Amino acid sequence: GQPFYLMETLKALLERNILTTEQRPDGMSVLVEPAQLREVLPQELLPPGVRTVISARLAPLASNSFTLLTAGAVLGQHFTFEQLCQVADLPVNEGLRALDEVLQRDFLHEPATDSMGTYSFTHDKLREVVYTEAGDARRRIFHRRAGDMLQQEGAPASELIQHAQGSGQVEYAFQLTMAAGDEALTVFASRDAITFYKQAQHLLTTPGYLQERVAESTRQHLLLQLGRAYEFTNEWNLARKTYESLLEFARTVH
Repeated sequence: GQPFYLMETLKALLERNILTTEQRPDGMSVLVEPAQLREVLPQELLPPGVRTVISARLAPLASNSFTLLTAGAVLGQHFTFEQLCQVADLPVNEGLRALDEVLQRDFLHEPATDSMGTYSFTHDKLREVVYTEAGDARRRIFHRRAGDMLQQEGAPASELIQHAQGSGQVEYAFQLTMAAGDEALTVFASRDAITFYKQAQHLLTTPGYLQERVAESTRQHLLLQLGRAYEFTNEWNLARKTYESLLEFARTVH
């Protein structure tokens, strides 16, 4: 199915002018990748034709089988059978029957001998369609279950962020992004730290009460750490702008 996915994706990109063509001196047309293609989210690249084909394949699945696949789509790339059952809230026997069906229909890969018993989707486009068709309410519940489960398993803050956001826990997601940024900066993973701190800044602008609930000391810490991270990556102009924002914030709160 790879050629079909490739052709449908290319056609969709060309129709939306995200991808363009240009004429070479020898008369051949070549595809040109504009800078904005890198800013497009993966789920936005799924062409309608591909979505229709995948949806048709999913339609005959039993309810528990689709629920099991949804749990996998929420968990991401790799997951165990036990994790699937816990997030899907399925008893083991029902989970096994559902697992047999999705394996038989080639939706999931069987674990390799060295994979610690983890399953994965046979195609990432399949995972995207399952995630989309699961519906908002089911996704929120499953993300909350996944976050609680992974936290009990001792997962780092960086792995919990997407589940906090997916379950609508904006304040908790902000706390996790701050923790993940601090953890990254501690081991001098400055690029990762910048990503997390910028994510925390974005969450602060989310409509609602979050900005009013975040302590002044926490917002100060965010700007100070982001400035340090820019220093470690030698991005002096960005570091200066961040420290100027910190100074302005200090003046605002007197």
